[in-house]
Amino acid sequence: MGQEARKVIFVGTHPKLVTGRYYNSREYAEASGCSIGRITARLYRYGKITDELLLPPMPLPVPPRLETESEIMMDKWLRKPIINRSTEV
Repeated sequence: MGQEARKVIFVGTHPKLVTGRYYNSREYAEASGCSIGRITARLYRYGKITDELLLPPMPLPVPPRLETESEIMMDKWLRKPIINRSTEV
């Protein structure tokens, strides 16, 4: 016999879910737009699912690669091709 999917209670005000009902990871993923793997990890970590747990992950800001004026200037000049100008003999 197949194993039944684990269901966890929902407590919150999500427009697609009803407070007090039990849902599995696939139903939570469809309602929130997050991946099933992310929702499954949250189901096992927390005893109940809330609105905050259904939010998509926050993207990390990309740190600037060039921080100082001198780094910006070096980047500009190091990207220019080296031109071999031979003098006429």
